[in-house]
Parts: sequence; C-alpha cells; structure tokens
Amino acid sequence: MKCLCNHVEGVKIPVRNINYEEAPEDLINTPNHYHKGGIDIYEIMQVKCTPEEYQGFCKGNILKYVLRESMKGGLEDLKKMRFNSERLIESYEGKKYIPEHKKELEGSPNG
Repeated sequence: MKCLCNHVEGVKIPVRNINYEEAPEDLINTPNHYHKGGIDIYEIMQVKCTPEEYQGFCKGNILKYVLRESMKGGLEDLKKMRFNSERLIESYEGKKYIPEHKKELEGSPNG
C-alpha cells in the first residue's frame, strides 16, 4: 500500500547523532522506537504530509489512546493522548513540533 503522505519530494530531514538506546526512555514524549536514527516521527509527518493529513494522524492517535486506555495502558495512554492533543493544537496554531532533545540543542552550533 502506497503511503499517502509522500507528496513532498526532495526534503532533507537533518539527522542528529543521538543514541536513544542509551538514554533513559520517556514512553510519552520520546519513545525510543519513534526516534531511530535521530529522526522524530512527528517531524517526518509534518514535513511529508499536508496540515490536514498531519492533523488526521494526531486525531487518529488521540482516538486510539482514549479507546484503549481502560484495556491496555491506563494513565500512560491518557498521557499519550494528551501529547497528541498538544501536537494537534500546535498544528492548528501553525506551530511546528520541536522534540525536547532538539530544543536543548538549539543553542549549540549543531542545533
């Protein structure tokens, strides 16, 4: 199945040399499996998708986490729902999501 989010060609996404496997894992804001190779999945979605597609991605995640909260993740799923709600609100406000680790690097020569 072809991804519907690949309409932007030739966009280079900077890769930082961050070893997420060695850092303590934050399952809500920066789960290791979403940052392989130093790239954040939400950043990729913002670059590769239209605002409407990205917002739909966030809405789908919000629904997923709300519906499974009582059966699987409990409070952690509600926190993931909140994370996605914050990304959705930022998108409607025209703001780009910047992962926490990149906010910390903004002051550095590589950030």
